[in-house]
Amino acid sequence: MRKGKRLRAAFGWIVILFILFILWYPLRNGGSICEAAKNEIVQQVPYAVEILAARHPVKVGILRSALNEEGMIDKVAQEYVRTSMISQQNPNKFVCYLTYYIVVFIKDNVRNAQADWLEKQLNLK
Repeated sequence: MRKGKRLRAAFGWIVILFILFILWYPLRNGGSICEAAKNEIVQQVPYAVEILAARHPVKVGILRSALNEEGMIDKVAQEYVRTSMISQQNPNKFVCYLTYYIVVFIKDNVRNAQADWLEKQLNLK
């Protein structure tokens, strides 16, 4: 009987440590969870701009190829996305955690969504 209690206690500690890791991991660089989620979103912008350049080689691709020394175009796009997120309301921590892990695990969908959003904002359609 003691062995069963020890096994359940060990399993309980493993679950607690796993949950703590999930809650702590986005905060490893300091700052709040909402800042970590925003940073993760902004990190995907250069890939979204690359997708946009492939969709519109004349309007975006040539411009990006010509002017993107040291990532200047990508940095401008990242700053644009960051400032557009600042104007939105601060969501609760659960939404920030959910957003962070959605971006981490389905980056391709996020990048395509960002490319669609940038395409709409720049009136490229």
